[in-house]
Amino acid sequence: MRLLGIIVFLAVAGWSGYWYAGKSAYQAGLERWFDDRRAEGWVAEYETLATVGYPSRFDTEVTALELVDPETGVAWQAPLFRVEAASASPTEIDVIWPAEQTLASPEERVTLLSDVMEAGVRFRPNTSLALEAMDATLDGLVLRSSEGWESRVESGVFNTRLDEGSQTAHVITFAATGVTPGSQVVDIIDSSDILPDALETVQLDMTADFDAPWDRAAIEERRPQPTALDLRLAKAQWGPLELSATGAVTVDAEGRPEGNIDIKATEWREMLKMAVAGGVIPEEIAPTIERGLELLAGFSGSSTSLNTTLNFRGGLMSVGPIPVGPAPVLRLR
Repeated sequence: MRLLGIIVFLAVAGWSGYWYAGKSAYQAGLERWFDDRRAEGWVAEYETLATVGYPSRFDTEVTALELVDPETGVAWQAPLFRVEAASASPTEIDVIWPAEQTLASPEERVTLLSDVMEAGVRFRPNTSLALEAMDATLDGLVLRSSEGWESRVESGVFNTRLDEGSQTAHVITFAATGVTPGSQVVDIIDSSDILPDALETVQLDMTADFDAPWDRAAIEERRPQPTALDLRLAKAQWGPLELSATGAVTVDAEGRPEGNIDIKATEWREMLKMAVAGGVIPEEIAPTIERGLELLAGFSGSSTSLNTTLNFRGGLMSVGPIPVGPAPVLRLR
């Protein structure tokens, strides 16, 4: 009996030593990360940073958090931010964002309000902490911009996982319901007043490859840039408008895509009006594009439905055989 007591005492003492040593290293690492960012010219401030959860968890709470990247001017402010992990597996964490936070760039400031915004994240167990997987959920998201617009998402789920055998490619899925664009956006693009307030569904299923892993350096140094996108499905349903896309492109060092995306669209004329109103297609060439799309729609046997291909070549974009203009530049700030 005495021997059993000694064994229990040694086990508790050993685990306690492990927990306090791990907690000290964990917190010291976070504090050092903030110190390193300040040394690089960042604004990296907080009011309190504390780790609790003995004996089974490392739960860290940061208050009055403010981060500003001097290179991009992107800033994030949050009154409270939590990172929670089981002490036996500290590279698998739960992240909980606050009910209100702020993202800002040199162009605008967006306040994010949410009922739920949290994620389970798994990193590679090494010093670079490369992202292996993330499962995020959100409910009741509201975005309010200093530019006067407001957008909402009733619920959404985002997942990403390293593609098998790759260090840089991620399999990414996203699904959202009740996506309400800003009223100013709707007023501009919905000139016919045919659309409901919210998109019923938004879906995305793709594999994206990048020029570097998503690890610590992605925040501390530079964002990995896309090199290839394999789009299995992108789909949006907004009232009578339905748009889906599949295809694949490569992306060069300047962010220019090269490849083809197959498009299926219903009520394509309204979509064309939206693209013109949103500045995606120049107004002066819209009539030419409309005539060409009418011809393509005729081949599919319907005047309101369209099956065609977006082609990206040499920095230019075309819809089927019809030139549209410069291709979008795919760069992450």
